[in-house]
Amino acid sequence: LIQIINEHKRLNKINLSFFLRHFYRDLRAGNLTLVLLSLVIAISSISCISFLSDRVKQSLNKDIQASLGADRRISSDRPLNEEFIDSAEKLGLKSAKGVRFPSMVFYENTSKLVSLKAISSEYPLKGQLEIETFSGLEVNPKLSNDSVWIDSSLLNQLNVNLNDYIFVGNKKFKISGTVKYEPDRGINFVNFAPRVFISMKALEQTGLIQDGSRVTYRLWLSSENEEVLKKFDQLILTKLQPGQKIDTISNARPDLNEALSKANSFLSLIGMITILMSAVAIALASRQLANSQKDSVALMQALGCNYKTLRNISFFELSMVLAVGFFLGCFFGYLIQLILGWFLIEFSDINLPHLSLPSLWVFLQAFVIAVLLVITFSWPILHKTFKSNPFFTLRFEKAKLLNFRFFKN
Repeated sequence: LIQIINEHKRLNKINLSFFLRHFYRDLRAGNLTLVLLSLVIAISSISCISFLSDRVKQSLNKDIQASLGADRRISSDRPLNEEFIDSAEKLGLKSAKGVRFPSMVFYENTSKLVSLKAISSEYPLKGQLEIETFSGLEVNPKLSNDSVWIDSSLLNQLNVNLNDYIFVGNKKFKISGTVKYEPDRGINFVNFAPRVFISMKALEQTGLIQDGSRVTYRLWLSSENEEVLKKFDQLILTKLQPGQKIDTISNARPDLNEALSKANSFLSLIGMITILMSAVAIALASRQLANSQKDSVALMQALGCNYKTLRNISFFELSMVLAVGFFLGCFFGYLIQLILGWFLIEFSDINLPHLSLPSLWVFLQAFVIAVLLVITFSWPILHKTFKSNPFFTLRFEKAKLLNFRFFKN
């Protein structure tokens, strides 16, 4: 009797090494393979979609920022209040100034209506201003006071070449380059005219701005800190006057924002379908695992192993499956999205940014989904196995064996 009691105590005091051996044995026997494989596929699919969605969102946000030339753009039909600039400087925002209006340019006896844009040396704060010069294509170059950049179409319309001189107002400028790409060109009536860039410092010398001129004043602002930008928005919104507005990422390009919303909805739908399919796969795999462990669990119960020990064994195995499945799923998900991103960049016009440091939110989301899948669709099925009556299980299996032998004979 004492030996039976000691054996019963030994069975119910199982250490970590037993849990590891039991997990390794079930893994080698293939009992946990389907559950682990289903979980890895689920997590890799979800993490792949999340990584790819994050890259698409970054790409579209960069396009929107480039369409503004900054994070914020203030437009006004009158000279901007210095209070705006002072508030931006106090918050540490980068700034650039600009003026845009229609005007005439002259070359010998030829004239042309253009959209004149005067910019400060800091422009653009976001995006790329591409200028073709004699030296080749330059990105975000500095414009001197005696030079202009013009649209390439204006070369033929005025019959001029690079290094020729044209008159803008009262000042003579040298054509030092042609505009290949302007980040915040936009689409309106003025922008259909050929673009001509001059320096803000040279604008006063042209004598073009007079009473009644249809001038749009602009202030571009940028910061890497989103909280600082929100503080600036709160300060400025109450001080804007009629004829003034502030453009942000959310309202500057409705078409790109709509594309971003549709992309998020599409990827979220794919993720939901993946989760549902993974839930079914995990439930079926868990049922097969429970059937394969039914006899061994009943035998351990018959030998004196209590409910708590069986629950700990099952809980440990599912925890190990969850940990291994999570890490393998995130690894394969990141690898798959790199391959998909490479295909998109190589075989389409989509330019995705490099995701050098994945967001922690993606990992947290994948882990929460993995835990919910295991707790909801795997644990209840296994829980029924070690709560069942061991004598009923063993008798049922014996009856099935006898019936099988009877029909075989």
